Amino acid sequence: MVVDHPEDPDQAEALAAAATHRDEWLRDYRHSFGFACVVLRA
Repeated sequence: MVVDHPEDPDQAEALAAAATHRDEWLRDYRHSFGFACVVLRA
């Protein structure tokens, strides 16, 4: 997972994509599809 490796050159892009997706989910999709949040990590 990129978050666990701060030296990864793609970290900033991955975090930005995750933040964008989260914001869209909370603002838009949640009202249409319901809400569930599952975080799975080793």
